[in-house]
Amino acid sequence: MKHVALYALAVLLAAASGLFGVWQSADLWLFGRVQALDLPKLAPDIALIDVPYPPEFKTQDNPEPLRRALGALMQELARDPAHAPREVILDFYFFKNPAGAEALYAGLEALRRARVRTFATVSFGDASQPVNPGYLAEHLSELYARHVVNFGHTRIAHAGGVLWYDVSDGPDNRPALPVALHDNAQELIDRLPRRLVSPLGDASETRAVTYCYSQEGRCAKGALPLPAGGLRDKRVIIGSFAEDRQNPLDRPGPELLAWAVSDLSAQGSSRGVAPLTQPLALLGVALLLALVTALTFYFGYRLARRVSTPAALPRRLIGVALAAAVAGLLVWAALCGLLYAQRMALPAVLAWFSVLAAAALCWHRAQGAAADALYVARAAEEAAPVQYDVFVSYAHQPPANTAWVKQHVHAPVLAATHADGTPLKVFFDEGSIGGGRDWKREIDRAIAGSRVFLPVYTPRYFEKIGRAHV
Repeated sequence: MKHVALYALAVLLAAASGLFGVWQSADLWLFGRVQALDLPKLAPDIALIDVPYPPEFKTQDNPEPLRRALGALMQELARDPAHAPREVILDFYFFKNPAGAEALYAGLEALRRARVRTFATVSFGDASQPVNPGYLAEHLSELYARHVVNFGHTRIAHAGGVLWYDVSDGPDNRPALPVALHDNAQELIDRLPRRLVSPLGDASETRAVTYCYSQEGRCAKGALPLPAGGLRDKRVIIGSFAEDRQNPLDRPGPELLAWAVSDLSAQGSSRGVAPLTQPLALLGVALLLALVTALTFYFGYRLARRVSTPAALPRRLIGVALAAAVAGLLVWAALCGLLYAQRMALPAVLAWFSVLAAAALCWHRAQGAAADALYVARAAEEAAPVQYDVFVSYAHQPPANTAWVKQHVHAPVLAATHADGTPLKVFFDEGSIGGGRDWKREIDRAIAGSRVFLPVYTPRYFEKIGRAHV
């Protein structure tokens, strides 16, 4: 029971670490490494346009210059309807300050006349924080109510080389922007998993389609100018690359959004999957895998005992432990296949920890049993290894016994020597057994490996007779 309790404590501590995102982060990293073997390609109909922040916006918090630039850019994109984009997505935070709003609305109206669908992002705040129920009151509400086809949240997070986001969020069940781009957004929300985890492609893919626009010509060196022939049939994402990159990857927010949009194709299909996150379900899977591992080890151990000699059994146990771990991992793989058919992913790190911990615990417990069996076999053959010259046995109670035995028995025996002058090897429980060792097993082995068994008789000693140590 001690070993079972130790295992249960280890698994519960590992599961509790999920409250701090430890194994979830490890799973995302692992998923990213697997996806890195087959990185996605950016959808060919996506283009990105970088609009640098005007100095007034950064220094005076005045949105008018930026909104004038955005309005002029949209007018330019709509100038030739035959070469206009299919969709324009504005990846900016439009807070409620009305300065420059008319220039912005004029650009959106020009796109509407050119039959270009327009979308905007809406900020709920950081993905790790709760949504403010009054978030729309902090935005330029007329933009969202009258001037765009639809808008969606961009609480898109990233870890370990993957993106993840909830397909709907907030008090009004607002769709994520990649979902909001589809006419059947509500149908997608019902059909897709609650959370999508999708691969993040290489940055060079987006640089190849990134253009730059600035009325004052402040684009980064080497940026591509807008193509003279327009961006016909493209999904154009407009954002500010230099300013919108406050993330650990140091990659522009519009670029991350582009990968999320690219993953959710025009048909609403995605390479993304939803991780199983319910704590009780994860704990149940961990315990199931541990049970499979333990049962496999048990039957393997019984078979090994039947076909092995006591001397060979300890060496074979490592193979039994490996086979048990493989059995547990195969069951995990089977569960992964079943869940993947439902567009779900079974986390790996906690499950693997459970399997390996169960295999290691079984191996450790069986090693002790195998060593005991070997000692019994050697003792029966009168070949038990000699470890000590004298084994001192005494009763600890009352407490004064220990001090008396140390002074009048243990010390004199230690002072004795062999005929050649070498000191005697004496077993005395204080100092002969290291911390964390199996007390009873060490006592049994020491008795079997001692030349002389020296009992110190006291009334309490005979009450304990029959035990390995008294």
